[in-house]
Amino acid sequence: MKKTIIIFILPILIYSCNGSKKWDEFAAEGLPDFYEEYYELCFTDSLHGYLGGHFSDIDINDQTVLYETNDQGKSWTKLPLNYDGSVYRIFAFKDTLTVLLQGVFMDSVYVIKSIDHGQSWKKIFSTNRDNWIDDIYFNNSNHGSIVTGDKYLLELQNNAIDTILKLPNTNNKFTISENRVYSLIYSNDIAGNLGVEITTIGTGESKKLYFDKPYWISSSIVSGNTLLLAADYENSGKIIRVTDSTITGIDFGNYSNYLPDQVFAYGNTIAAVVSRREDASLIGVTHHFLISKDNGTTWTLEEMPNSMRVNPATMFKDQFFMSYSGVRKIQVRK
Repeated sequence: MKKTIIIFILPILIYSCNGSKKWDEFAAEGLPDFYEEYYELCFTDSLHGYLGGHFSDIDINDQTVLYETNDQGKSWTKLPLNYDGSVYRIFAFKDTLTVLLQGVFMDSVYVIKSIDHGQSWKKIFSTNRDNWIDDIYFNNSNHGSIVTGDKYLLELQNNAIDTILKLPNTNNKFTISENRVYSLIYSNDIAGNLGVEITTIGTGESKKLYFDKPYWISSSIVSGNTLLLAADYENSGKIIRVTDSTITGIDFGNYSNYLPDQVFAYGNTIAAVVSRREDASLIGVTHHFLISKDNGTTWTLEEMPNSMRVNPATMFKDQFFMSYSGVRKIQVRK
């Protein structure tokens, strides 16, 4: 009987150990135990990154917080950032940092900039809090674009502001790339999004591409000249690939019952944080990790150390995936 048990358990132990080598979870020095929530995590190289969000308790308004790491998230240093609201986006270019601040309790929405590595800050854009920023993108330290809540594309060039385009009021979920603005086409009569409108920033020309079904889109990312969308329709998940002229679906194969919450991409690597309808419970949603190394032809399903806390998350090139997993914890997949 003992031999039978040993033979049966040993392969399971070997499988579990091999799987766990891809993932690690560790306590991050410098982050507090409570009262902070984070919305943005990004890296500029394999070691250097930023984490932003807000500090909040019942006695005061939300206060922005911004941290920097130089050792791939093992330790974090807090940067001086004394504003109400929350950090939602971070763009870093050498000593220059540009940060989007907004929040439901703020009187205004701000874009601020530091040219001394976060030691002092200057406002370069502001609007009222009802004009929520749909998306923001900076391609260098002096040039960026913003899509405002009233559907205007603004250009920020050397701290000057110019209105470039009026975007369609009937669209939502805008995504800015180097020279395009992508937006989802929706209808009040149909649940889900009907397609994607691509607007060229330089000329204002636009093109509409339509899905084969009205998909619910949970997130998007631009990889090269391609837009990838995390999509589901009637409890079946996939990634939708959008180029200048075509829309194609990337199926999950045997994992089609997993619905993507977030999509990440670099080169031929596509990854998604996914969940199933049955993964939802009173305490939250259990998430899983799907990854493809061959541009979506084949997929591998993996379990994360902390499947309940996966935000914010980022993938640096195809080197690692990382997310904040709660209470000073970071989980990373190499």
